[in-house]
Amino acid sequence: MGSLPPTTPLEVVHPRSPAAVGRRLVGYGISLLAALGIVVAVGDVFGPQYPGLMRLGVALCLGAQALVIVACLRPSRLLWPITIASGLGIVAITVGLLLVPAPWDGLEWRTNIWLGPVLQFLILLHPKRRAWPLLAIVSLACWSLVTVVHHLDWRIQVLDLVFTLTPIATLGIGGACITNLLFELRLSQLRRIQDEQDTRRTEMREHERRARVRLVHDSLLHTLQQIARGWAQPTPAEASALAVSVAAELQESSDSFDDGSSVELRPALEAALMNQGCDITWRGTAGVVPSPVLEAMVGAAREAVRNVAKHSTGAAVVSVTRVAGGCRVTVVDEGSGFDVATRPAGRLGMEEGIIRRMSDVGGHASITTGALGTTVKLEWIDEPFGHAEPFGPVARTLISWLPVPVLAASLVHVLVLEVGPSAIGVALIWVTAALVSILGMRRLRVSGLAWWQPLVLTALALAAIVANYAWLPPEGTNGYDVWTPSLVGALMVLALPGRRLVAAIIMAAGVILVTVVSCAFYQGWDAVLGSQLGSIMAVLMYVLAPLALATGASILANHARRTDELRAAKRLSAELAAERDATRREWIVRMRRLADPFLMGIAEGKLDPSDTSVVRRAKILESRLRDELSLWPHGTGIADRAHRLRLDGWDCTLDLAVANDAEKQSLLHLMAQLPHPVRGQRLHITHRLGQAVATITDPPFTDRQWRDVGPGMEQVRDEDFTQLRNSSTTRDQYLSHLEAS
Repeated sequence: MGSLPPTTPLEVVHPRSPAAVGRRLVGYGISLLAALGIVVAVGDVFGPQYPGLMRLGVALCLGAQALVIVACLRPSRLLWPITIASGLGIVAITVGLLLVPAPWDGLEWRTNIWLGPVLQFLILLHPKRRAWPLLAIVSLACWSLVTVVHHLDWRIQVLDLVFTLTPIATLGIGGACITNLLFELRLSQLRRIQDEQDTRRTEMREHERRARVRLVHDSLLHTLQQIARGWAQPTPAEASALAVSVAAELQESSDSFDDGSSVELRPALEAALMNQGCDITWRGTAGVVPSPVLEAMVGAAREAVRNVAKHSTGAAVVSVTRVAGGCRVTVVDEGSGFDVATRPAGRLGMEEGIIRRMSDVGGHASITTGALGTTVKLEWIDEPFGHAEPFGPVARTLISWLPVPVLAASLVHVLVLEVGPSAIGVALIWVTAALVSILGMRRLRVSGLAWWQPLVLTALALAAIVANYAWLPPEGTNGYDVWTPSLVGALMVLALPGRRLVAAIIMAAGVILVTVVSCAFYQGWDAVLGSQLGSIMAVLMYVLAPLALATGASILANHARRTDELRAAKRLSAELAAERDATRREWIVRMRRLADPFLMGIAEGKLDPSDTSVVRRAKILESRLRDELSLWPHGTGIADRAHRLRLDGWDCTLDLAVANDAEKQSLLHLMAQLPHPVRGQRLHITHRLGQAVATITDPPFTDRQWRDVGPGMEQVRDEDFTQLRNSSTTRDQYLSHLEAS
């Protein structure tokens, strides 16, 4: 399928899958941090205090961050251009600094500003590629040279390293959290949809049962009653017309529905893929799927095989395997692969012909391609994956770990630098924020935050940032005295996720606004706008990044929920229609098989409706059909046995609903032990409290009948009636079977 350089295989997953959404949201967070980094460092490019070569290197690094924004917002092949631009930028910065005399007071090696977003992009979105280790090695070597030549302050370098790694850890945890959160939300949604489907399916089955009763009663049973009951006795001509009309009605009803039964998958695939210009090797056993799913899987597999014939070696291996509750079809070729990112915009075969085709029937399609070939995997599962609740233990635990990297960075900050006029005050603020964060983490793991707790976290974050600015000396700051933004981040990453969109935006905007106003009030607007201070940008980073994750997850989760509901409703309607039509067709076919010989005999004049034997036959057939109506579809064997009892002479009635195989076997055993009846004898069979009971009256058993009763029966003798039940031993066997089933 086209050509692709030998690279790591690329997997194309459904764009609405939790993993894809999580990666997309992490990309949004990285693009936001890259934009903030450009704003902070753009002054370094135009500032005359730096050598020209260094400013060129910073410009290359910021250009790489701009490419990161593009790559995160719209996936493209920019991995290596970003890596090369960043590496060249770091080398240019290093050479520029080495060409100026040492020492250079106040110099900072700003890895977190120059390379932070690039490393986040490479490590979090492309962890298996070799780009990020290569860039890290180049950066480490250049940093070591500059440190030795210019004697950089080790404390600043430690903080720089910490604040380079903190966003990577935070976004990594956040991405995993969002992925699991969306997955659990999707599972909960699927369970709710499944419950609704079960309810609708139960209602449909009851509706169809009543419809079958009406259909048979209004046509077939009505005709049999006219013949069997003796009232409104039809003439032979009238009976013949009725029989012809009923037979035609049953035939029309049987032919008017599509067959919605399950279909063997592999034979249909073999027939559909036979003449597609591809040499196919078949593997695996056949699976059974509903006809709508069969159509989708055949169409998707045909599209995959056609792609093999057009773009690859012309040979493929097609495997058909059963999976729990469904089937999987895999199409594998040994071609050179293709590049998904550069496929022509007008080519819809993969998206429409494979992925969406499977999605429309509740299935899943994935395409893995690389230098060793392409694999198209089509899966359909009859039931949804597990039954997890939203904000389940996994998601809550991951959310609770979000403040840890930021708290650790803040602790390193206050330990390596003197950040305030009062060490006790700094310790009090940090310990208070840390304790509140720990309590929030524990609460989140157990049951989630109450509505008022995020408000408390936000208020504490505001108090911390205002206190920090209030304590700064009036003569200004070097930027590292503003140390509470990391504490603000620790509190806000707990407060924002899971909130409603409007509430999350209000809380984030409030923190940013108070930060800007406090900085302007205590330090002046120059400090607010100066890139060297960095405190405003730090607050923006720690507040907007979790806001982007939280709100993005909320929007996409709602969209996925609506999409799932629409697709589930569409799929359920198709499934119910197929099940309804198949059940009705099966029922009508059975009714015709039972009634057609009698109806045709009446219609053709071979049976006289006034003949006593014909009347008795009509009565027996009517009873048989009533049994079928009440016991369908699980009591067919009982209806057959009751029919044979009537043919033997019993006036037999059934008053029961068969619930399971054990009860059915118990009833069949009881009915098999009955002797031949005497004239006029009535038989009433029921099943109560786990026990099958036969009551015989008009008259009760004769002595001869008592001798002919089969073994394993308990007997109740009375002058007016006889009762038979399965013996205790036999009953215990059936009850054991019932418990096991």
